[in-house]
Amino acid sequence: MSEAVKAIQQRLKDEGFDPGPIDGEMGPKTQAALNAEAASQGRPVGQGNANSSDWSDTDLTALGAIFKILDTTPEAVFPVMMFESGAKPYAQNPRAGHATGLLQWMDFNLKPWGYTPEEFKHLSIADQLPYVLKYFMPHKGELVNSAAVYMTVWQPAYTKYASDLSWTHPTWNKDYIYGKGIVPGSGGSPGNVYNQNAFDRTKRGYIIVGDLKDTADKMLAYPRTQELINRTNALMGRAGDVVKGAAGGMGLIAVAGGLGLGAAWLANKYWT
Repeated sequence: MSEAVKAIQQRLKDEGFDPGPIDGEMGPKTQAALNAEAASQGRPVGQGNANSSDWSDTDLTALGAIFKILDTTPEAVFPVMMFESGAKPYAQNPRAGHATGLLQWMDFNLKPWGYTPEEFKHLSIADQLPYVLKYFMPHKGELVNSAAVYMTVWQPAYTKYASDLSWTHPTWNKDYIYGKGIVPGSGGSPGNVYNQNAFDRTKRGYIIVGDLKDTADKMLAYPRTQELINRTNALMGRAGDVVKGAAGGMGLIAVAGGLGLGAAWLANKYWT
């Protein structure tokens, strides 16, 4: 029995999805409820059910090196990656500006790197990992939990506020109208942040940082998430602190990102 699974079952029940008994077991009814929830949010059904065999030990060792450089953990990053893409490099969301790749980067993220979304989705896990490091590096030391990671993926300007789970921003209110601010009872602009993102499960009328954490952490119930975390932790445990102080990661960014070298290079250079 898992207390984490029990909490997820209770949340599913509260949201109107039937997980079966609140028993802490990831049985077929709970899995079906998770799939129904995913479908209701437009995410691929069953994306968390597969095993992690598409990630090689070299890929995960390289990602472990990245986690060390960023002072973060598999538990903080993988739930966000799983929610965004299922941890699949080819994932693309045509309903969100063709967000693409492991972290669902937008066109304005990819263009400076020399890629279109269509080109980037054909890169392997190994080839996308240097860009994971490049993207997160400005927030080294801030990625303390899944809320901070998700904030950095979603609205990186506010990552510094992610330690306060009650923090909100005026634009995250359902009644926010562009150019006018919050207009109570208006329902806000159709394309405002609140209306575009189904983070507010409690229907309080505005998004808080805690909603980001809850959204990401529910992915911890999926077997694929658990496998990726457990395998990476095992590989990181064998490696010790080899990469600490590796020029703050800047040399790694310049070489891996600039030359397009991927997971094998990361692993061999900084994680042996």
